[in-house]
Amino acid sequence: MLLLAGILAATVQLSLGSRQNTADQAATLRAQYTAESNVSLIRSKLSDLQTILSKGTVKNSSGLDEDIIKVPASTKIDQLRLYGALFCGLSTYNATQWTSGADFSPLKDGVTVYPNARKCEPSQSILTLNNQFQILADLINPLIYNQLPRAEQPQDVTSSDSRLSFWNDIMRSKSNRMTTANTTFRLRPLRVVELFPDARFRFYVAVDSTAARGNDASSTRVLSARSNAGSGIWWFEISLPSLDQDVLRTMHHRSYANKNSTAPSINFDRQVFEGSVFTNEKFLFTKDAQAQFKGEVMSAGCTNLPEIVPADFNCSKEAGVYIGGDAYTATSGTDSQKNAALLKSMRDNTKVVFDSNGDGKEDNTDVAPDFTAGFSPLPNNANNQQNAAAGKDSNGILLADGTTGITLDDATSGLEMFAGDSSGSALNKYENGKWQETTPVYQYIKIYNTSDACTWDTGYWAYADTYSNSLNRFVASDSYNNAPSINKRRIIEYYSNIPYYRYQINQQKCISNFKGNPVKEYRVDKDGNMYLKTAGAWPPAPSGKFNGVIYGSQIKRLAGPTRVSGNLTGTTIDEAPPALASFSKITLAAQGNINIDTDLTMSDTPCKLLETCSKNPTNILGIYSQSGEISIQKDAPNNLNIHATILASEREINVDGYNWGASRGDVNLIGGLTENWYGAFGIVGDSSPGYGRNFSYDRRLKQGLHPPYWPVSPKWAIEDSTSESSLSTLITTQGTTKDFTK
Repeated sequence: MLLLAGILAATVQLSLGSRQNTADQAATLRAQYTAESNVSLIRSKLSDLQTILSKGTVKNSSGLDEDIIKVPASTKIDQLRLYGALFCGLSTYNATQWTSGADFSPLKDGVTVYPNARKCEPSQSILTLNNQFQILADLINPLIYNQLPRAEQPQDVTSSDSRLSFWNDIMRSKSNRMTTANTTFRLRPLRVVELFPDARFRFYVAVDSTAARGNDASSTRVLSARSNAGSGIWWFEISLPSLDQDVLRTMHHRSYANKNSTAPSINFDRQVFEGSVFTNEKFLFTKDAQAQFKGEVMSAGCTNLPEIVPADFNCSKEAGVYIGGDAYTATSGTDSQKNAALLKSMRDNTKVVFDSNGDGKEDNTDVAPDFTAGFSPLPNNANNQQNAAAGKDSNGILLADGTTGITLDDATSGLEMFAGDSSGSALNKYENGKWQETTPVYQYIKIYNTSDACTWDTGYWAYADTYSNSLNRFVASDSYNNAPSINKRRIIEYYSNIPYYRYQINQQKCISNFKGNPVKEYRVDKDGNMYLKTAGAWPPAPSGKFNGVIYGSQIKRLAGPTRVSGNLTGTTIDEAPPALASFSKITLAAQGNINIDTDLTMSDTPCKLLETCSKNPTNILGIYSQSGEISIQKDAPNNLNIHATILASEREINVDGYNWGASRGDVNLIGGLTENWYGAFGIVGDSSPGYGRNFSYDRRLKQGLHPPYWPVSPKWAIEDSTSESSLSTLITTQGTTKDFTK
């Protein structure tokens, strides 16, 4: 205890001074105790300020939670950059005034490293810019100030100017409104770090000019304090979060076909997920489900989600889960209590394993499922990707680096990609976890016209009739009436001596094929130089260097190279030559549907989340549809290999023909799926139609590696350094009266 140390120090000092009497000693000890108490008071005030600068919530007059730091949905990235510049004492944002660095250690979270971070730091001797702390005046919820004593609050919490005056006082004066006659401290801005090109900003503050005084009769004791450099610095972060942080993320835990249902329609049964799983609604488990989650499990519990992202990025929430068709909810208590109650329901009714750290067992080192997570919306347009493909930024201005992408017109909706040699041949040799690239190696991109080929295939048996109480007989169902007449089969059966029919549903199988030779052929070298094939030669493309974005209204057939052996049922990666070269970073974006027809692999295969693997390849693929479905076509090979992060913002990612035919093995995904509706891949059960899911999260996505111009959440999110530091973590030393000045 610091008090005990102070007493001992004071006692030693007094024992050396024979002229001091017992009364003097007692006065000194009382002064020391008072100074200690004033340090505790400072810590309390700092805790109040830390709460104001945190990601927490505050109750409004209706008893509902509001974020303490509220960033309007309309806020642009440029506004955050201006806030950051002002915080550093710069009147405007100029990237050249920010310092680059290979790595900022305060930004390491145990997994993520940010090589492209850049920072600005204010001069502590010049804090005179009137709107330097405008971000705090604008974005901190006025309601939170009401938790301070009235004398410490802004004069008018509803006034932006008054709130700005509050922060100018706290940041500039060591005798500010939260100090007393015997305490001094101020917060000081340390720096702002922008994680570029991610939309992520961290604002750092520390404690400065801290001293506490104790007086008793003729005795005065002073304690000086400063922030602990390791754990006494506070930051809050404002970001548009990446949407590729989970191996599976859904807006609705229902398929699009069941969009009018009020309950989830996709079961978790025996799936294994390597990576975190999230939904904005509630999860559905079969009774006695044996699913394994080797990552965190989170659900927001939204009960009123519309088809598309709500304009206010919010929803009505109820913590809950469905098990075997029964709904389990938790409506009272803290979030921790709700989560504990629902976890017990899971324990009582399923055999699900929540192994968040992936060590093969569930124990107290694992993070329990969170049924009270925050709502997370999906993008509402693909404008940035469309602009990037045309060589423009989000404002429609030509990109400063002069790069451009590739835009497909409506007629040319076929796309083939592969890593190949100078003659245009795909790679064909796989060793030591990667495809052996030639020197030089190129990224080939071929654009085709497409044509559709459709056939009728025998499907499954279903009832043609439903019983009508009003007619007292069975009548043909709509699906029977709408079936093509040449494909109907009727078999008479009986129920209580009443004849009725069942029929065989026959499904139309349509696939898109490349039509003729490529319309255009591009190749890109390791330096981003793009070439357009012309009359058998490869002159530089007139559009310049490639920025990695390919955009079209739809991509009716997306294909990589064919398998080496022609084996469409194989399971090993060495049969699937790469769609991407080792240097390629590509985003495929479309407004409408995207159909995947082959394996889509990497020249340098990324590590699965939990495998022992030290390599760190830099190639990455993103596949994004704003308004359409992303579907695996009916003629795609068995045991499909896909290395990509995939996003369907308004529809779903699914398998065409998931519910008919033989089992097609697994979709072996290294990456992640994010979708509005939960698309079906197959039917639950052994040897059932469709694909199984063998999903592993691509760990590089948490290390700041994203496809170029990849969409981010439209909703600003707040994080803080709660788990790492606290403003009230002070290092205190014995001072003198010279250390205390008002």
